Amino acid sequence: MRIAFIILFYFLSLSLHGQIVSAIINDNDGFTNIRIEPNINSKVDSKIVDGQVFEYNGDDFFEKKEWIYVSCFKSTRTDKEARNYMENYISGYMHRSRVLPLDKIQTRIPVNEINDESVKYKNDSMLIEIRKRKLLEVEIDSLYFMDIWGTDTGNPKNKLTEVNLRINGEIIQIPEKYYTDLYRVNLENSYVIYYKDILIVGMTNSDGAGFYEVNWVVKNGEFVNRYISLGP
Repeated sequence: MRIAFIILFYFLSLSLHGQIVSAIINDNDGFTNIRIEPNINSKVDSKIVDGQVFEYNGDDFFEKKEWIYVSCFKSTRTDKEARNYMENYISGYMHRSRVLPLDKIQTRIPVNEINDESVKYKNDSMLIEIRKRKLLEVEIDSLYFMDIWGTDTGNPKNKLTEVNLRINGEIIQIPEKYYTDLYRVNLENSYVIYYKDILIVGMTNSDGAGFYEVNWVVKNGEFVNRYISLGP
């Protein structure tokens, strides 16, 4: 009962604040404060640092409000269950000048090749490959009631198996736990963007109640973290 109430409270709070989309900060200080109320004199509740992907209120941004409601999943846990607890989230208001939506970042790596099993991105210095595979029937049956990324309950048909990054000839290692728990993968909805010294490899997977967006962040040639957003 407690978990169900917390989940309901979180999603209601998101709906009250309109469409939720993803961003990073644009701040030369390397961090941006989140305030309890939408004004400069309000108490600072927490902060978001360079490369940390957070969700912002798209309606606030579209309406050109000075202060934008933002939220972020802060837990270091990778499992889906961690999203059920409000203490794993931070939220509040950020000045709009510090919000840089991911879809506004112009520097993108082009798709080099895509098929049913993989997608590759490539330029002169980078090669990124994301791979998935179909699930066996026995795997599908075992996952039906599990709390996994990509479905609340149901039969996922595929899962993510590899995220390979090579920058300037160097392999960037992403631990398996940061991608092997992702299901209902949509390779055609992936992207690779970079801003200053931050590289973001991301994708939106599944649909409906199972929808999620995942972003892997690399900064200065080193893997930083994985961020998952639940979207609108």
